[in-house]
Amino acid sequence: PAKNDFFVAEEVTVKGQHTKRPDLVLYVNGIALGVVELKRSTVSVASGIRQNIGNQRHDFVRPFFTTVQLLFAGNDVEGLHYGVIETPEKYWLRWKEAGENADLDLAITQMCSKERFLEIIHDFIVYDAGVKKSPRHNQYFGVKASRARVAKREGGIIWHTQGSGKSLTMVWLAKWILET
Repeated sequence: PAKNDFFVAEEVTVKGQHTKRPDLVLYVNGIALGVVELKRSTVSVASGIRQNIGNQRHDFVRPFFTTVQLLFAGNDVEGLHYGVIETPEKYWLRWKEAGENADLDLAITQMCSKERFLEIIHDFIVYDAGVKKSPRHNQYFGVKASRARVAKREGGIIWHTQGSGKSLTMVWLAKWILET
């Protein structure tokens, strides 16, 4: 992270068939890697999610999203939600850490810190049958805890329910093991 230039731009005008202005664009080394739509507490986060999804349409500013890795939408009541390109609205996730409430500022600080932002992009974005996927917060922290145990050559169990993403968790952990 220290070898990269990070920049946050407000209300970047993106020209296409329809001009759009995302609230925040996160740049790393001049490349747009994140887009944030923020809403007033009286406006649902779903509105920001739909705005992100709509902006990706081919008749809007689709080419702008070519480099974007993570999309965010949030407000002070519902917290921060995130997804990747072409994530349907129902699959957007809420970022939360153990014991944390829906504090938007804290979630942005946690998820968009230089280290974590790059880590999620590098270590936790995968393609599953051509569909881009990012981790749920529990998968992220489960893999992080597993890494520490694997590094010490200790065993352990990650308990998952049906449909909770066991396969992706194991993909992210195996990828890390292969790279170390």
